[in-house]
Amino acid sequence: MSELVAPSSHATTKRHHDVPIWLADAVTLASLACAVVAMVSTLQQNYMLASGVIILAVFTDGLDGCVARLCGRTSRVGEQLDSLSDVVVFGAAPALLVYAFFLEQVPIPGTIVAVVFVLAAAFRLANFHAEPNQSYFCGLPTTITGAFLATLPFLGASFPSIIIALAMLVLGYLMLSTLRFPKVGLLMAPFPRQARWIVGCSVPVLYLTHPQWLLVLPVLYISVSLFWNVQIAARSEQRA
Repeated sequence: MSELVAPSSHATTKRHHDVPIWLADAVTLASLACAVVAMVSTLQQNYMLASGVIILAVFTDGLDGCVARLCGRTSRVGEQLDSLSDVVVFGAAPALLVYAFFLEQVPIPGTIVAVVFVLAAAFRLANFHAEPNQSYFCGLPTTITGAFLATLPFLGASFPSIIIALAMLVLGYLMLSTLRFPKVGLLMAPFPRQARWIVGCSVPVLYLTHPQWLLVLPVLYISVSLFWNVQIAARSEQRA
């Protein structure tokens, strides 16, 4: 199930038994297919397409969680498949993309940074457990890090590779940290449905018109989350 979509906190989740359970697995496999297309596109130096299908996988990753909740249950195979898929979709595929676009000129350090990022993503997913009653995750979700890296090529090849490498290492650290990152579903809950639709529809529009602005979305999420953690730490100190 997607890291970003919060499971229902109600004990009696509405179930739709007419929705086949394999449908959620099919959506997960669609995400994995996006990752394969992204890696092949990267090898073909079609970086725009590679970025686009990784961003598409962000939506399919959220969709499989919604489908699983409609089924009212998840299969053991589906849970394992989801984590394995996310390692490729939001770990290996964006790491390869960023390496080929920015870090190939420094092959040894670039390879080390890419490997560290993928290992951090794998460890993050291995330790991920959805807790319905919590409104946050411990550690930055891999979906956000994958989306962040997928948007970096839009900055242009002239962007300093050292900054890109440092950004990947920082993302790796945030994935393994114990910092709290709010679930996007609950973060958007106070806004009306129309506003949520506008945000969702703005992604393909920006991709086709001003793709560099897509970087704002993951950066904004990470910035708000870090500020939230500062507030939590300040309140804890006041109570002490």
